[in-house]
Amino acid sequence: RRQSNSPLKTGNFSKLLSEARSCNLRIIALNRRDYAGSTAYSQDELEVIGSKHDAAHATFLRERGLELARFLGYLIIDLGLPRVNEGGQGGLALLGWSLGNIVTLAFLRHINSYPIELMQTLEPYLKHFFVYGEYFS
Repeated sequence: RRQSNSPLKTGNFSKLLSEARSCNLRIIALNRRDYAGSTAYSQDELEVIGSKHDAAHATFLRERGLELARFLGYLIIDLGLPRVNEGGQGGLALLGWSLGNIVTLAFLRHINSYPIELMQTLEPYLKHFFVYGEYFS
């Protein structure tokens, strides 16, 4: 597993995390694959990342987006999250931070290609998407 060389660390979110309860927010922070403490990429996946084949890169990104979609579907079902209601309460807000935006943007790019059952699960919950990071702000 690799260690991040970024000068920015998850401490950037400490104020958000400390204020979440008073705002009735539930924060679930998911590290991208191969980030310190998360699931490492397989040797095959690392070879795709290191390749010069655009089609392989596109497939790799679609698969990472699908992993995120499946994770969100799991959260919805397992935690019994509330759907977005007419007053705009409930639902999910997805935030990509720094290099993690590659995965969240891949999720959005390929959203229409994911299994219909998964999309039917996600659709009533997806409410906001945020791109955050030193290169995007």
